[in-house]
Amino acid sequence: MAGTEHGVEMTSRARAGARDVSVDLLRIVGALMVIGAHINLENLIDGKPSMKRILVSCVVGDGVAVFWLVLGCFYFAGAAYGLRLKKLLVRVIIPMVLFSAFTYYFHGVLCEGKTLAQSLSHTGEERLALLQGLMTWDNAVKGTNHFWYLYVYILVILICPILAAFRNTIVDTKKEWVLIAILFCVFVYNDLSGNRFAGFSHHGFNGVMGACPFVFLGDFLYRHRRYFQGNVRLGLIGAAAWIGISLGRAYLVRFCYGLPQPVDEPLFWYTSYAFLSVTALTVCVFGLSGLVRNIKLERVIIQIGRCTFGVYLIHMLVRNFYQSRGMNLRILEIVHGSVFGYQILYTLLIFGTSLAIVEVWVLFRMLLGTGKRNRDAK
Repeated sequence: MAGTEHGVEMTSRARAGARDVSVDLLRIVGALMVIGAHINLENLIDGKPSMKRILVSCVVGDGVAVFWLVLGCFYFAGAAYGLRLKKLLVRVIIPMVLFSAFTYYFHGVLCEGKTLAQSLSHTGEERLALLQGLMTWDNAVKGTNHFWYLYVYILVILICPILAAFRNTIVDTKKEWVLIAILFCVFVYNDLSGNRFAGFSHHGFNGVMGACPFVFLGDFLYRHRRYFQGNVRLGLIGAAAWIGISLGRAYLVRFCYGLPQPVDEPLFWYTSYAFLSVTALTVCVFGLSGLVRNIKLERVIIQIGRCTFGVYLIHMLVRNFYQSRGMNLRILEIVHGSVFGYQILYTLLIFGTSLAIVEVWVLFRMLLGTGKRNRDAK
């Protein structure tokens, strides 16, 4: 799925019918951010905020917002609704169910120090909790807390005709700029209300309402990518803006921790800070993609981009496996307690391990002749 309209010279892969290397770069960045958010250290040390840890949290905190924006790049492209639902079933729901079943039975032996027999057996209360979780659209399997995103993703795909009808009334008019401005203002107002106005969350339709503005933002930016895609100068400006927003957000978070009733709302992906941050990050990644001129490097980026859904699917199990063996503490020792060193090294370890597992699985299915590469699941 890639666009066909552009006003600047695109890389060889960013043509009709091919993947856009800029989007795959953004996918990879989003995956790294999500993993980083799931392994970062606590922001408070002995009850006092650590500026370095807060800054890391601000840098990696919007990975999910990046995924919603990437979805928006192709969300309104012409695939029939029935085909969308078929792809949703094959590429998202079935892998999610299969991996949930695997984790349900093997998380204990892989991550909790249980024997295989103990890991395979479950009490009646555990089975009931699993059923209740499914009935409330919330995965109760250990090691799959991050599946909230996939549940919300399913809902966002299901309401595609409604969003498409609304979007088609404003596209290619001045109203689209107004819509983006209105959405940002809604986020600002909601932030000022402490999220009491919109009540965004990581669950159900409250998650959908938080995701949809980023889908519209992704659609808007991708349709106007000719203004910044491949423009290295604008990419550097986007990088500077993203760093500046992250620093400002970090100082705000530290201030909020010092309030009589401490809050951490500015850290969440469904905020005005995230809206600005992912916009700047998209300009940065799309602009700097102009530096990718080697066809072999493009192929590597595209291949990794194809695997980001699988990486997202399994990375928490990989993290839990490593942490059950004290790998996080060992990495802290290796980097001599450096917050940034820990974050970079541990993130790359989990990403690399997850990517290797996904690639082995894809190769195995291809050898069996039963599978195709999971393309554009996000």
